[in-house]
Parts: sequence; structure tokens; C-alpha cells
Amino acid sequence: MSTSSATNRLRPPAVPAASATVPDEASPSPWASLPADLVRLLGWRVLARDLIDYVRCRAVCTHWRSSTVCPRGRGIVDLCFHPRRWTVLPEGHGLDPDDKGKRRLFSLSTGVSVCPRLPDDYRILDSVDGILLLHRRQRQHDQGSIRLFNPFTGDILELPPLGSVMSDSKLHEISTSHVVPGGVVTSLTVSSDGAAAVMIWLVELSRIIFATTKDKQWSLSTRMFIWNRRPISFQGKLYILCYDLTSHALQVLQIGPPVYEHGTTLRLGSSFLPPLELIATCPTIKISDGIGLAECDSEILVIAYKDSTHTHMVVYRVTDLIPGKVIPVTNFGGKSVFFDTKTVAVPP
Repeated sequence: MSTSSATNRLRPPAVPAASATVPDEASPSPWASLPADLVRLLGWRVLARDLIDYVRCRAVCTHWRSSTVCPRGRGIVDLCFHPRRWTVLPEGHGLDPDDKGKRRLFSLSTGVSVCPRLPDDYRILDSVDGILLLHRRQRQHDQGSIRLFNPFTGDILELPPLGSVMSDSKLHEISTSHVVPGGVVTSLTVSSDGAAAVMIWLVELSRIIFATTKDKQWSLSTRMFIWNRRPISFQGKLYILCYDLTSHALQVLQIGPPVYEHGTTLRLGSSFLPPLELIATCPTIKISDGIGLAECDSEILVIAYKDSTHTHMVVYRVTDLIPGKVIPVTNFGGKSVFFDTKTVAVPP
């Protein structure tokens, strides 16, 4: 076979000049022809994965945007629009150490991190389900403003000023500085009528402040919560792993969310905390020392050492421990993320 004939066989067939023109830009896209109810269903399925994917989905075309629910205005009061697969990296991770006060958001799904644009003079204290807890330094006419902020929709929910619980000299540090001693752990739940309830665990002080959006001020827990490991927030409640001196066993305790009590003519409305509830016990014959609690694919895990030598780490699901089953977890699904020795995140 000659070279010229071989070359001719590799060339694509000639295209008539009429069909070689660029498609008409005015012609409708096949994506825009999908029925609105199908686009809406597709949007809900994408939203179940990640809020960012949902935002991109709505940007496909005008038809898709008008056929799906706009997240703006719902980014805090509607749990569907919480960026649940995003969390805040510990301070100093992913940024210049000299860049004080800035934190990065980290995607547990993709590993991507971004630095959110915050309202002026606000600093991130914590995040819960991707919603940021922001605090502003106390000023002359500002008693320590605190708010919830969805970094991907721009929605803001104002909470009572922290100045309402600043009578304690140690708590006063919160209002006069951006740095909360020992950090905080925050829980958030939203009722069917759109009222938000927030608990903030002041880790170093072992106290909880709590309020709902119906309250005029924060309340301070009457008792100090002594814990052995850093508490975690999960589905609107706080969980603690502590050692019980009586039974010599590790216990998983649960508290919250705060409940708003409507006022009467003699008493103003206010919130109160439910009592601590024991939900699971870890037998000491199986676990000698606990490291902490972590969340993994909508499950709470107990991470501990099997013996006193601290060489064999074991992991248990709280849902298994509740009925008394001590069954170690052998597979996380292939991915684990450890941010520091105090905070553990284990995505699926």
C-alpha cells in the first residue's frame, strides 16, 4: 500500500460546506428542555451530596435556575442548605502563620479548602454542619455580637450578644478578645417554625452557654461539666466521653438541645437545658483508655486504646454500644482525616 493511499484512509470523510457551519447559538440546549419537575428532583438529589454541587447545578441554565429552590434566605433555617460536608480547619492550617484570625473551610468529600469572605471585623469561633459561628470584638455600643453565617449563601442569623453572660470574670475574656480560652464546641438545631437553638461548650471552662433565637439573652449552665475528652457536636446535641469512677467504665453522655419555655405574666420566656443522659457504656475489659469521639457517615465513633500500652487502637460505633454490643469497626471506607490530637474527623 502506498503512503498516499494510507494517508487518505486515515483522513476523515469530507464534510459538505453547508453542514460544516457552527451550530446556531440561538438553538435551545437539550438540557433546557427537561421538564421542571425532573430538574427539581435532580436538584434535590445533588443537594443531598453537597451544597456547592447544588449551586453549580442551578447555574447550568436559566431554566434550571428557575426550576429549583434558591438557597439564599434559607441557608441557616433550612437544614437542607447547610454545607454539611465542610468543616473549619484548626487555626494555622493552610494559611500563613502570620495571617491571624483567618481560617479555611475544608471539604470532607473532595479535600478542597477555601478561605471564606467574612463580614467585617468578625472571626470564626467554630463551625457546625458547615455553618460558621462568628464573633466580633466587644465595642463601646456592642456587647460582643455573635452570629451564625452560611459562607456559601451569605445568610446571617443574629444571636443574643455575649455581654448578657459576662458577669463571670473568666467569661469576660470572651467579650474582650477574639480568642476563646480552649476553644468552643457548638451545636445547632432548627425547629419546624424556623427557630434556631444553639449551645456553645466553653471547653477550658467546662461550662455551656445556650440560647434560642426567641431568647433575649444567653443562659449559663448552672453546673460545670467535667469531661475526660473533648466533646463533639452531632445532630443538634453535644456528646461527651468520660470515665465513671463508680463503674470504672467509659461512658458516652448526651445533652441538649436547649428547650424554650414560653413566659407568663410573672415570668419572662427563657430556655433551659435538658439533663445529661447516659446513652452508652464502654466496658473496661474491652477498652482501657479513651481517645475521644468522632463522627463518621452519620455515626458517632468511640476511638480508644485496647490496652494500657497504648499500642493498639480500636474503634466502636455508639449505636453498637447502646445495646451492649462491643464490636470493633474494621473499615472506615478507605479515608480518614485527623486534624489534631483534640479534634478527629473521619469521613466515609
